[in-house]
Amino acid sequence: MIKVITVLVLILASISIHAADGKVLLIKGGAQLLRGDNLLIVKKGMQIFYGDTIAVDKKGIALLSMGKKYKTQIKVSGGTQFKIVHTVIKKTAVNVTKYLLNQGSLLFDHKSGKRETMEVITKNASMGVRGTKFFTFHHDGNTSIAMDNGLVVVSTNKTEKNLKQGDNSTAFFNGSFDKKPEQKWSSSINWDVDPLSSSIMHGSNLFMDLKEKYKKFREDYEKTKKNLNDDYEQKRKRLLQSIKQ
Repeated sequence: MIKVITVLVLILASISIHAADGKVLLIKGGAQLLRGDNLLIVKKGMQIFYGDTIAVDKKGIALLSMGKKYKTQIKVSGGTQFKIVHTVIKKTAVNVTKYLLNQGSLLFDHKSGKRETMEVITKNASMGVRGTKFFTFHHDGNTSIAMDNGLVVVSTNKTEKNLKQGDNSTAFFNGSFDKKPEQKWSSSINWDVDPLSSSIMHGSNLFMDLKEKYKKFREDYEKTKKNLNDDYEQKRKRLLQSIKQ
């Protein structure tokens, strides 16, 4: 009898250890999931585990649920690629779920627990999140964030910025933030994360408007940089001439 109980305990422990960390609520279009060396086709109801990398095709969209009791819902737009990792802060025993966004957009309806927190990390910014509903898009080294409610602290290699309900901002590739929020692109966000809704797609101009914003900033940045270099070169030449005289 003792042997039977021991075996049962080991089986239950094994199931608990390998319990899924999330699941797919809805998938439209194609999507792939990389787990270790295995590339899987994403399907509705599929389990998600920490360490998985998910890529949604350009014309696809997915809804996921993650975290404790699957309380956090995530909308993944087409052309998005990200990885989900998990760590525990030893001193506080706080569980940290990190979403490493390589490209594309994620919309979170996130519910925090007492010993849970969440971060979103891109190539140029990191976002510390409290119980929050927010959107983020990463493209060409730039990251834009828009808030429905809650609080997000966005950090770059230069500075950080607090965003709350109704705010939006962009962290550009050079570490700077835009000077003021813009409603042009944020008004196209579809905040609905209900898998039964008739439409969960974002407005058709959303990503185009953001890419145009990034393009303009880069053009202005390169122009300013060139003017500064030209000005420096002219000053250097004048100084050399004055020395020769």
